Parts: sequence; C-alpha cells; structure tokens
Amino acid sequence: MAKPILKQAYPEDIMMKTLGRYIALLILFSFGVYLLCKIAAKPDYYQHDFRNAYYYCTKAWMAGINPYDDAAVKNMFPGKVNFLSFRYPPLTLYIFRVFGTMDYYFAYYLFLFLKTAALTGLILLWRDKFFDGKVGSRTSFILMRYKT
Repeated sequence: MAKPILKQAYPEDIMMKTLGRYIALLILFSFGVYLLCKIAAKPDYYQHDFRNAYYYCTKAWMAGINPYDDAAVKNMFPGKVNFLSFRYPPLTLYIFRVFGTMDYYFAYYLFLFLKTAALTGLILLWRDKFFDGKVGSRTSFILMRYKT
C-alpha cells in the first residue's frame, strides 16, 4: 500500500498562518483593552461586588458595624449601597481593610489593576505550564498570548 503524499509546507503558507494568528491576537488584545477602558470609565456602574460587598462592608466593619447586617450597612451609606450582601468569610475583612482606608475611586482603580495583573499572570502561567509556550495551540491563542 502506497504512503499518502503529504503537501509540503511552503514558507509563504507558514508566514500567512503566523500573520493570521498575530492579527487575531491583536484583535483579542484590543478587545481586552476596550473592555478594561469601559470598566474603568464607569466606577459607579461596574464592579458592584467590590463597591458593595467589599468596600462599604469593610468600611462599616472598621467603624464597628456588623458587615453581615444589611440594614445597618445601608443606613451607614444611604444611597451609595445598591446592596449585594456581604457573604464572605470574616478573614476577607482583614484582607480588604487595605481598600477601606482609601478613597473609593482610588481603591476601585487599584482593585481593577490587581485583577488585571492577576489575569495576565494566569494567562502567562497557563501558556507556559499547559501549552509549552507555543503559539500554535488554539486555547493558548484564545487566552491572548502575551509576549514576555
């Protein structure tokens, strides 16, 4: 039985595939930057879990109010809390106490930066540990491969 004849890959084909991958990565990266800018532009609309459950509940706890008491937290911050109840372990209050000492907008942008940095770190870790740093993997491609 004859072996099948494999099509030889020409440098132009490889270059076009690589160019297509980088164009797709550029589009994904641009979309990520767009979303990040959109979230950063509306601090009173996005990250409502940070605003309600972390920031204001931590401030209430620092003032001696029970953060698990929804009515007490709402009374402390009237009109600011569109409430998402604090349902996290008490240890998180100590962790988020750092944000409670800051102005809300500064804390909002710092939290957004930390989340973005954590996501970037995860993408780099996944790329290196699960995909051997290869561009060719479709999943790595979707995860917006960052250059190191």
